[in-house]
Amino acid sequence: MVANTTPNRGYQLPDARNNVNEDIYRLINALLALDVDIATLLSALAGKANTGHTHGLGDVAGLQTALDGKASSAHTHTLAGLADVEIAGAPAGRPLTTQASGKIGIGDEPAPKVHGHEIAAIVGLAAALAALAPKNAPTFTNGLTVGSGNSTFNGLIQAIYGQIRGEFPGLDYVNLLREVTHRVRTVMTTAGYKRQSYTETANPSAPTFVADDYIATAGPNGVTQHQWNLAGVLGMRLNSTTGLTLAVPLDAASIKIGGAPLALPKSYKSPEQTITSSGPLVLAHGLGVAPNFVTAELVCKTADLNHAIGDVVPLGLISPGQQVTTSLGTYTGLGVVVDATNLTCRYADSPNVFEIMNKNGGFIQPINPARWRLIVRAFA
Repeated sequence: MVANTTPNRGYQLPDARNNVNEDIYRLINALLALDVDIATLLSALAGKANTGHTHGLGDVAGLQTALDGKASSAHTHTLAGLADVEIAGAPAGRPLTTQASGKIGIGDEPAPKVHGHEIAAIVGLAAALAALAPKNAPTFTNGLTVGSGNSTFNGLIQAIYGQIRGEFPGLDYVNLLREVTHRVRTVMTTAGYKRQSYTETANPSAPTFVADDYIATAGPNGVTQHQWNLAGVLGMRLNSTTGLTLAVPLDAASIKIGGAPLALPKSYKSPEQTITSSGPLVLAHGLGVAPNFVTAELVCKTADLNHAIGDVVPLGLISPGQQVTTSLGTYTGLGVVVDATNLTCRYADSPNVFEIMNKNGGFIQPINPARWRLIVRAFA
């Protein structure tokens, strides 16, 4: 006899292979078991509430007591009704503040909307003013003049410093100092100034002048004495014998050489660009005029051709229509067209786009474009 049962409750099931009398016996057992289950279910349901039933407040234990302790949803408060607030006699408009006792009470009378202060009443102001240079600082001679009454040598330093920081925001300390001294020294030489020497000392605020400014002794932060000398003679820390003063702000537009404005070039540096074969690239340079000089460089992001991450490889540019055939038998390089708004670039149609010198091998090889990024610079 085949003894099949239902999967959930195990009720006996008939089967075609069984004799009829066997299946009748199994069906009787199944009905008896089903009767027991149905009776049990009906008994359990008889003790349950209707799905649509409700309750009164009194039927929920503790609910009325909890509600009695709550305020009405429309209730309001007054200051006088708040604990720890003492406002008796407060005039209209007077602010309330935390008192020493921890309570809220009447604050001090505020200052009038229009009022003034003496210098002595402002902490640190007198000392700060005393540390500043006079507004009417000495003027330069030998062809170097500045406008707006701000004629200190340190102003020239500040103008050149701002120019360099704009062009090279990530420049390290030593190279920043070197570039500042180089540019300012160029201005001073053009203006007719003669070179003075300046030596690094233990106390830079009390410098001494020496005959030779090319001594290689290292100074603070790894700066050579030569660089320190240049910084000193160009106004970083000037001895009173030079007749120059410090710390008067000066904007670059006010600096003139022989009556003509100082030429401070504007520059643009693009973000790092993905390299795509035959791909167009339009960069808004924001210079306001068509740049007169454009450069490009590759930045290594993943080691390639023996170049390490961070290596920078300068590139030559090609003009539209110029054909540069390489060992690959295809064109490589970057074409750039300039106008007053954009640098319109086009990558060559080689799958590798660029070929460069293997860093260790001394021979030209195609790059893996996915391992490099392109930066374009423009100057006007």
